[in-house]
Amino acid sequence: MPTYKNTSHSAITVNGILFKVGENVQTEMIISHPDLDIISPYPLFNPLTRFHTVFGDGTNEEVILIDTENTKKIKIFRLLAGNLFIFLENTSNHPPMVLFPGKTIEIEVNRNCSQLVLYFSVESSCLIEEISHFTKYHSDPSSSTNVQIDGGTLVLSPSENHIGEVGGKTTTGVFEFVRPDDTIDYDPNDIVSDDTTGITLMEFDIGRIDGSTGYITKALLLTDNPACFSSFAIWLFNSPDIMIQSDNDPLLLLHENREKIIGSIFIDELETGEAGSDSAWNFNADVRISFHCLSDSTKIYGLIQTLDGFTPIANQKFYVTLTAELN
Repeated sequence: MPTYKNTSHSAITVNGILFKVGENVQTEMIISHPDLDIISPYPLFNPLTRFHTVFGDGTNEEVILIDTENTKKIKIFRLLAGNLFIFLENTSNHPPMVLFPGKTIEIEVNRNCSQLVLYFSVESSCLIEEISHFTKYHSDPSSSTNVQIDGGTLVLSPSENHIGEVGGKTTTGVFEFVRPDDTIDYDPNDIVSDDTTGITLMEFDIGRIDGSTGYITKALLLTDNPACFSSFAIWLFNSPDIMIQSDNDPLLLLHENREKIIGSIFIDELETGEAGSDSAWNFNADVRISFHCLSDSTKIYGLIQTLDGFTPIANQKFYVTLTAELN
C-alpha cells in the first residue's frame, strides 16, 4: 500500500471524535460501503477537492466526478472490485462530508490540512457495524492524540469512545423440529429427533462473529403434546459433524465426539397448563455453560435425549430456545 504523510498540523473530526495530527503522521480513514457520495458545500465548478484512485499496483488514475443536477453532490460512480484508495487534496477551507445510505459522516479538516487519505473496501457493505474496519490511526507516540498505536494495537485514551461492538450482548437462538410419523414408545435415554435413519441436529445461530465465545444461561423446551411429562437433556456441540444415532435409538457417548461436545442441559419433567392447553414445557435458567463457536461459524448445535421415556404422538413438535451471554 502506498504511504502518505501529512506534514502540516491539522485536526480531523469523525463522528464527533477529534483526531489531532502532528508532523510526519500517516492518517488512514477506512470506510467500507459500495456506494459513496462526497458532499461539497459548493457546486463542482468550485475547485474544492481533487480525487485520484491509487490502485494496489501503484498506478494513479483520476476519478470521474459528477455534480448531479446541481445538488452539490460529487459522486464517484466508478467503484472497482477490490480495494480503492481515495487521495483527497483539500483546496478550500470548507469541509467535505462523506454520505452513505442512511448514515452521514462529517469529516472536518482545518485550513492548515493539505491532504487526507481515504481508503475504501468495496467488498464490505458494513460501516458503523464494523467500526474496527472503519478507522485506523498511525501516529508518533509523542504526538498529541486520543488514539495511539501500542505495539501494533489500536488504543483509545480513557473515554466512552469505543471501536467495534462492545461485548456483553445477550442473544437467543431458536430451533423447532417435527419427530417421525409414528407412535413408537421411547425408552429412557433414547434420542428424540426428526428421522429414524439420519437425524438433523438442531442449529442455534447465537454468535456475534465467527468464532464467538460466551455462556449458555438458559434453555427452554416446549412440545405440542400436553401429555408428554418426560424430563429431557439437551446436548450441545460446536460442530454438526458428529457421530450420532437416529430417532428412538439409545444415545451413545462416543470418544470420537470428544472435541465437539460443549455440554448438556437438563430439563425437569415437562408441565402442562390448565384444561384446554395443547402443549407441555419447562426450562432451566440455572446454567452457565461456556461455548466456543468454530472459527468460521456463529452457530452451535444440539439434540434432545429423553431421560424417562414417553409415548409420543405422530409428528410431535419440539421447540427449543437457548439464551446466551456473548463475550
